Amino acid sequence: MATPKICLLPCLLLWFLALPIPVEQHAPDFLMELYDGTALRLSDLRGAPVVLNFWRPSCGHCVVEMPDIQASWEQYADVLTVVGVQTIELDAAPEGERMARDMGLTYLLGADTGDIADTYGVEYVPSTFFIDESGRILREWTGSMPAHERESAIQDLLRGRSHLPEQLQPGQ
Repeated sequence: MATPKICLLPCLLLWFLALPIPVEQHAPDFLMELYDGTALRLSDLRGAPVVLNFWRPSCGHCVVEMPDIQASWEQYADVLTVVGVQTIELDAAPEGERMARDMGLTYLLGADTGDIADTYGVEYVPSTFFIDESGRILREWTGSMPAHERESAIQDLLRGRSHLPEQLQPGQ
């Protein structure tokens, strides 16, 4: 019976360290090589809102929502940037690149060959972060995101509002 008590503190510490980044904090910067060979640094996108989506080819929910993400990119390409980060714990980067090409995806896509997903606290895919023009995370969604929810989140992002109730908005 003593084992659970001994494990309690280290287990709680590991759980705390794996928590996702809280909404309203600045999005951690990262450098990622895109499938086309160019480098993308998140901080280079400051000044425009960003939709950051973590996915993998073997994730059915990820694959299902990608056409909707592409449609959002096409609709809002002049006012925001969409970035797809392939997590590679189960799928190799070439699989993601091939799938993106076959699906006709044109938003910025690359593979996480470092620790981007870990830095963001991503445990499940798909996971999507909505980042404002100053680099602040306004909303996070874990799991498959219905198109109407994505549209609502993008509208909030373009208005610079978090998904918090009005009484909890920063600066009020």
